Amino acid sequence: MAEWRGKPRRSLGELSPYWHRSPYLAKFFVQAAMPKVMATLSYEMFERLTEAVERRFGTFSAITLNKAVIEALEKWIAEQR
Repeated sequence: MAEWRGKPRRSLGELSPYWHRSPYLAKFFVQAAMPKVMATLSYEMFERLTEAVERRFGTFSAITLNKAVIEALEKWIAEQR
């Protein structure tokens, strides 16, 4: 792991064969270094977000929330051009 200290980007292709023995662990190791976005929401906004994610994806989970946030960010970024 020390070889990754200070390296901002990781990819599955750069990992040693050791990590590929467990594809889930390799994916986690790569995703752990990816940038994260954190926002503080009011309770009302969170309820609206939960309802919107459930309407769009059928359920509210960490996976569907992540998909919704990425979708919203992509749309917002495109609008800024």
